[in-house]
Amino acid sequence: MLKALKQKLKLASVKDVLVTSAGLSAEKDAKISKNSARALKELGYKSYGFKSKQLTTKMLESSDLVLCMTKSHKDWLHGYENVFTVSEFTGL
Repeated sequence: MLKALKQKLKLASVKDVLVTSAGLSAEKDAKISKNSARALKELGYKSYGFKSKQLTTKMLESSDLVLCMTKSHKDWLHGYENVFTVSEFTGL
């Protein structure tokens, strides 16, 4: 999904935006789960080369925007004004 977002930003001529992914309970450098890889494949994306990383306070504080997949993820990060769910951000 990161690649898709990066491509959309490029097509829109948006520059100077760093897009990255991190998990709340991710194991550092773990490979993508089989279910996640299968879901991405069904959506037409490749998952090769993926390695997970843990979200850090430094990442939260230095980011302009943090998007969470679910409200429960956002709730874990309460107190940060730059944290939104994808749904909140897109209006979908």
